[in-house]
Order: sequence, then C-alpha cells, then structure tokens
Amino acid sequence: MGRKERAKERRENRMQEISQLRKIPYTDQQRWWCSETIAVVTGANRGIGFEIARQLAVLGLTVVFTSRDLDKLNEATKPLLEQGLSVVTHQLDILSQESVQLFADWISRVYGGLDILVNNAGVNFNIGSDNSVEFAETVINTNYYGTKRMIKAMIPLMKCSTYASRIVNVSSRLGRLNGRRNVGSSTMQVPSNGINILITTKKSLWSLISTDQHVIDLITDLSAPNLITDLSAPIKRN
Repeated sequence: MGRKERAKERRENRMQEISQLRKIPYTDQQRWWCSETIAVVTGANRGIGFEIARQLAVLGLTVVFTSRDLDKLNEATKPLLEQGLSVVTHQLDILSQESVQLFADWISRVYGGLDILVNNAGVNFNIGSDNSVEFAETVINTNYYGTKRMIKAMIPLMKCSTYASRIVNVSSRLGRLNGRRNVGSSTMQVPSNGINILITTKKSLWSLISTDQHVIDLITDLSAPNLITDLSAPIKRN
C-alpha cells in the first residue's frame, strides 16, 4: 500500500470514528453548559464555521454567528431560527479594529460577555498563481492579526466559570511549523501558517493564557471538516 492509499485509509478511519463519537450523547455530568452559555463563532455564514455554530446551537447553547456579510448570514441562519434554536447574528470583520471593538461593546452590553470563542474566520490561497506577496499579506493580516485581534478583545470579556471559558482556533495541517519536510516552496505554507504562528504549538489541548478565568485553547484541524469539539474535555491547569 502506497503513501496516498495509507493516508486515504487514515482519513476514512477517522471519519468513521467521528461518526461513531457523534452518536454518543453527553451525560448530565458532562453538560456544564446551558442556554445561557454564550458561544461566538467567526466566519459562520458557511462551511466549517456554520457547521460548528449549528452544532453548538443544537447542543443548547446560545450561539452568536458572525460574518462580514450580514445579509448572507441572516439568510443562512433562517432554517436554524425556524427550528427554535437560540441563534443570533452580528456583523463582524476581524480585519477591522473598529468592527471588533463594536462587536466587543455589543457582546458586553447584551450578554455581559461570552463563554466560548471559535476563531474560524480566515482566508486561503492555495492555487499556483494565487501565491503572491499580496495574497500572503492578506492571509497574514486575516489569519494571524485578525485572530490575534479577536482574542485580545474577547479575553477580558470571558466569563468566570468553574468549568473555564474556551477559545477554539480552527487551523490546518498545512500550517504546521514542525514535522513537515521542505517541499520546495515556502509560499505554499503561508496560507495556513498565520493561526499556527499565533498559537505556536500543535498540542490538542493547551493553555492559551494563564488567568483567573483559566482561558484555554483547543486546536481543531481543517483537514477533518466533520470534526466535533468536545466541550467536556478536561481543563489543563498551569
């Protein structure tokens, strides 16, 4: 069996494992969240961001879907509102400090803060001619500085909780800073590197910042679009 076949087999096995895990309901002891638990997901108008936000809403949390395009966001969330899920939409552009600050003021005023932040918003240019200095700058400004901007703005608003507030950064294997051979083109790794430069580690669970609120970071992987975030995962204390 060649390398590509082995990789395909690993992906298929992982997808089966995730499918089985989804069938296991959370126990009462694991369900530390409730309808008053506030989760914010960036880039939630489509794709992975939308699915992460949808699944959190299905679990019973109040989820704030954010995106640059509010009209598309409202259209995407209509079916969820019709299902009676606790879903809220808000315009947010992580490239803009003003937009991030307006959102921070709103989340503080309306909910008094948040419990979960999912940094999903990002851009990617992986097609040959798309790898240029201009695109690289866009990627770094979005995936690195945009995500950093959100974390910096949201950490002071994280609610104190016995179970800890959580920050989830959606990343990808292409952005790994270790364990990869040089494939001859460093630009090919730029699109995904931004978030991994920020978080500086590939452990599945680690402390993003040591505070009284015990904010932690769970790293997810874009190569597994059907991933699930285990909200009952044990908290790592420093």
